[in-house]
Amino acid sequence: MKSSPSFSQLHSFPKEGLQKKTVLIIDNNANFVSCLREVLTRKGYSVFAASHPTEACYAAGTKPDLILCDIGLAFGQGITILKQMRLRIAQKRVSIVLTSWHGTLYDIRYAIKIGADDCIAKTTPQERLATLIDTRLQGM
Repeated sequence: MKSSPSFSQLHSFPKEGLQKKTVLIIDNNANFVSCLREVLTRKGYSVFAASHPTEACYAAGTKPDLILCDIGLAFGQGITILKQMRLRIAQKRVSIVLTSWHGTLYDIRYAIKIGADDCIAKTTPQERLATLIDTRLQGM
């Protein structure tokens, strides 16, 4: 039996009466993904993760409300993914936040120039990243 590209989901149940928002994390750093997924799941989000560009395109079918993507993924593929996601999900407003190990002003300006809504350093504490995601999703 042929299986589709794999991506992971950690199941969690939304709090009573709340509509669950979906976050797609595209990153090949397993520790970063695992820690952030745990924090976001505790906050009630449905979290999907993809570590490869092919998986990311497949996972976009989950219709995420927010995409958190590593700008340096697989030889600069984070930028390619951003451009593909913007084309693919143009009919739905999805917030795309790029992550970078450096998080310099140059990274932030470049990310926004190419279509990201924000860029944040991966060294930012996980709870602060989760707060950024909360803020982005409140208006949706």
